[in-house]
Amino acid sequence: GDINTVVNFLKTRDDVNTGAITGMSFNNMCPALLHAAAFDRSIRSVALIGSLLSYKSIVLNRFYERSFADYAVPGMLTAYDLPDLIGCVAPGKVAVAESKDHMNKPASQSLINEELLFPQSVFRSGNVPGNLKIIPAPWDIVKIAEWCME
Repeated sequence: GDINTVVNFLKTRDDVNTGAITGMSFNNMCPALLHAAAFDRSIRSVALIGSLLSYKSIVLNRFYERSFADYAVPGMLTAYDLPDLIGCVAPGKVAVAESKDHMNKPASQSLINEELLFPQSVFRSGNVPGNLKIIPAPWDIVKIAEWCME
């Protein structure tokens, strides 16, 4: 709700390009921004830095970082997961950097490939494969922001 309030405020300002609203979030706040962007098309690009790749990875593993559960939507996995929301942002831009696994450790390349397979196919089928950027470490926050605002 707070993100939507800020976006609605930005849309009232004459000094804001409302066709290019961009959001950047870190760690546990990434799912909140991702939800906002999936449901509000005026958010044209997002950068998710240090985000959990999926909640599915938590429920499929006996051990997981408990703080991730604080930011989950109850019942979410019965309908969608974070990769589905990434796909919903298309044709807008999504940058994913320093993704985390269920233990809040850097996600392996194989896990990233597996979890982001669906959103990659969505961006490809929409003829905007370049609008989903998966950034390996090390990453540069300035370059990510510039890419989001192109």
